[in-house]
Amino acid sequence: MNLCACLTLDGTSSANQRDGFALLGVGELRGITAVEHYRCMACGGEFSRVLLGEPRDRIWQSLPCVEPEQRPSRRH
Repeated sequence: MNLCACLTLDGTSSANQRDGFALLGVGELRGITAVEHYRCMACGGEFSRVLLGEPRDRIWQSLPCVEPEQRPSRRH
């Protein structure tokens, strides 16, 4: 079984754009792109690409995904 290349992306510098990802959304701060959200086209993993802040904070971060049946109910 081959592992997806995105498994090594978490925590790496966001200075580099990666191929094989679909842009899902963009967050701005005062008109400047601060974060981008992506989905890996190979495995469906989701990531945020932090573009503002201290250099050590500008990284790719994997986003934990919760299966629909594991999500907390919003019913009260």
